[in-house]
Amino acid sequence: MSSSRGASRKSPAGSTRLKPNANFLNSPSESDGVGKEGTVPESLLKEARKTGSLNLSNRGISVIPPKLWRLNIDPPDGSTASFDVDERWWDQVELTRLDLSSNEIKEISEDIENFNSLSALEVQYNELTCLPNNVIKLDKLSKIFASYNKLQCLPVDIGQLTNLQSLNISHNSLTVLPQSITSLSYLEELDISGNSLEALPDGLERLTVLRTFNLSENRLNEIPPNLGEMRNLTKLSLSENKLKALPPLVGLERITEIDLSQNQLNEFPIIRPGNTLKSLLLSFNKIQTLQDDRLTHLSSLTILTLRENKLTMLPDSIVQLNKLERLDLTNNDLST
Repeated sequence: MSSSRGASRKSPAGSTRLKPNANFLNSPSESDGVGKEGTVPESLLKEARKTGSLNLSNRGISVIPPKLWRLNIDPPDGSTASFDVDERWWDQVELTRLDLSSNEIKEISEDIENFNSLSALEVQYNELTCLPNNVIKLDKLSKIFASYNKLQCLPVDIGQLTNLQSLNISHNSLTVLPQSITSLSYLEELDISGNSLEALPDGLERLTVLRTFNLSENRLNEIPPNLGEMRNLTKLSLSENKLKALPPLVGLERITEIDLSQNQLNEFPIIRPGNTLKSLLLSFNKIQTLQDDRLTHLSSLTILTLRENKLTMLPDSIVQLNKLERLDLTNNDLST
């Protein structure tokens, strides 16, 4: 990319172009480096104004410079932005994707609301303890990736993000979810695994288009009774919790995979899916009996794992699972 440093240029029409400002983000003298105090390459900002996408991932950033949040606001007057012959202010596009992943960022400014066309926010692998409250004003957001941070809270009104389709807040320090999360009516993917949740909000069945739901690696000892009414769910993971019993899962019409391994279940759960369930993982529980009627609606199973339980016998009806390709009964109390 050609540099516009140095003497002023003439535009094709003969008018004098503004000399670019190398200190757009109050950076040190080396404007093409990225440092912990928020130095951002001007070349990336220029590209972002052209493409609507800004990728600052894996650059060791700990502090985001305030002027970044005014990327598309400050006028091209030479003091707050640099524009050259290849970057006309009227050709700017609004930022739609912001990738700040894999840095050392502890806080995101409430000024993120300035990016009102943002559809994807990627802040995974940082040191955030909260998401900014003003993120709820970004009504075009469809994806938030915030896994592997130190999140202790979410915006109370996160449910206002009615266009959100994918939310990954896995591997954080969340102990509770806001009730409004049940209002994310267009949500298709929700990953809250690897937190410290002990309970879930009521009303999750209102997430009617949710397809994948990962709740593994939490501290849940029960789940809401209406969870089984999520009719579009295809994948459900509740592994590595403290579940001792489950409500009947009788409305999961499109479910293909259920993972209940590494819990404290005493009984084989009641599951009545559509003719879709292929994989049921129940290893590392405390299941003692496998009732005939619990297998009746599982004829589509290809994988059934019951490793490390306390089974002493198998019902005759297990032979009716004629599509079964893998049956793991290792380390039970079965007699030969």
